[in-house]
Amino acid sequence: MIERCYAEEKLWDFSLFFEEEVEITEEKSVLELQGISYLNEENWVIWMNNKRYSKKENFEGVKIQKINLAEIELIWLIEGYRHFIKLSPGEVYCSKNRITFQSRSQCLCD
Repeated sequence: MIERCYAEEKLWDFSLFFEEEVEITEEKSVLELQGISYLNEENWVIWMNNKRYSKKENFEGVKIQKINLAEIELIWLIEGYRHFIKLSPGEVYCSKNRITFQSRSQCLCD
């Protein structure tokens, strides 16, 4: 398990970052970063929860704040809260217990 400092806050005006709140299901309670392909701030691709995303695509409930070759920083809107998260490839964030794990096998959310 990785101990990282992150915060969450109740977000009452969802329009600040996102068009709508994400409906939570069991499989949506986890963010898993499988990989990063980074050229520069404008040209990158990530694989998260077995889907490919680039800067041009909308992320459901996720706003990428920073990205580089090694990690991403993002805000995840889930159940009315903003989770501020840093993930490196292979890491998994569980919204239920608010912990980042080094691998899916260590994740206690499943």
